[in-house]
Amino acid sequence: MTLHDIAARAGVTRITVSRYLREPERVAAETAQRVQQAIDALGYVPNVQAGQLASGHSRLVAALIPNIGHSIFAETIQGLIEGLDGSGYELMLMSYAYSLEREVEQLRAVLG
Repeated sequence: MTLHDIAARAGVTRITVSRYLREPERVAAETAQRVQQAIDALGYVPNVQAGQLASGHSRLVAALIPNIGHSIFAETIQGLIEGLDGSGYELMLMSYAYSLEREVEQLRAVLG
């Protein structure tokens, strides 16, 4: 399912569908209704990863923890989870087991 499919069904351009998904308030009410009906009818689910690649922004917060199994870090992890709740961001948790090499690998993976 692509934006082209939604656009064709709603009788609008792909740009209009994209705008509706990003900034629905900028689309006329009647047009927005047609786009939403097409989305519902076709079962469209936006590709979050594609959007993140296109925008250069991610909705992930990475946390590198020395040892997830150690209770001293549990409060920090819980605080991160609670702090992100409802923000639209999700926590990506990694443990590097006190290994500098592993920590560097994980940082490179996150930044890449």
